[in-house]
Amino acid sequence: MPAADDDFDVAFFPEGGTLLQDTYSRIAFKAVRADGLSTGVTGTIRDSDDRGIAAIRSTHLGMGNFLLMPEAGKSYHAVCTNEQGVTKRFELPQATGKGYALSCSWMNGRLHVSVLQPAGMPQQDNLWLVLHTRGIIQYIHKWNPGKKFETFAKDIFPSGVLQVLLLDANRTPLSERLVFVNNDDRARVAYQPDKNNYDYRSLVSNRVQLTN
Repeated sequence: MPAADDDFDVAFFPEGGTLLQDTYSRIAFKAVRADGLSTGVTGTIRDSDDRGIAAIRSTHLGMGNFLLMPEAGKSYHAVCTNEQGVTKRFELPQATGKGYALSCSWMNGRLHVSVLQPAGMPQQDNLWLVLHTRGIIQYIHKWNPGKKFETFAKDIFPSGVLQVLLLDANRTPLSERLVFVNNDDRARVAYQPDKNNYDYRSLVSNRVQLTN
């Protein structure tokens, strides 16, 4: 049976890929209609006791985010209403009591990178932080568990998608974040023809100047 025109779905994406217990985490969401196009939604995050925790609202093309600190032993769901007034319930990913998740944010032109873990779980693993753009490594270093975060100046990265990876001692990825960097470092092209108009099959001579 074809889906109704007002049907929709909402997917939730914990930052770093894992939702951790007793730890504030940023959760992104995206709402789409049955035809795959985005739709605006509003809603409420509720716990397994049906207690309202947070209000949510999409801000652009059905997307938005919110903060949540999931408690051990509880589950969470969202009650969302789309632009047509249809209300549906969606389950959030289950929080785990072990593991790690990366958190990244821009502040005053600097990238702040943190490693999140469930409250009360000491870091017992040798972790490595790697930042690279299109395979070119900008930073690789063993993570210091005594630091709350590492900061990086924006201008050390080329423009584009920066991949932030958290690895274990065996170089197995544990968490990943993709961050967009927009610096004024794109190539500039100047083009100058030798004539304003050309005869049929005439020789064309042009000057192209490319600067970084």
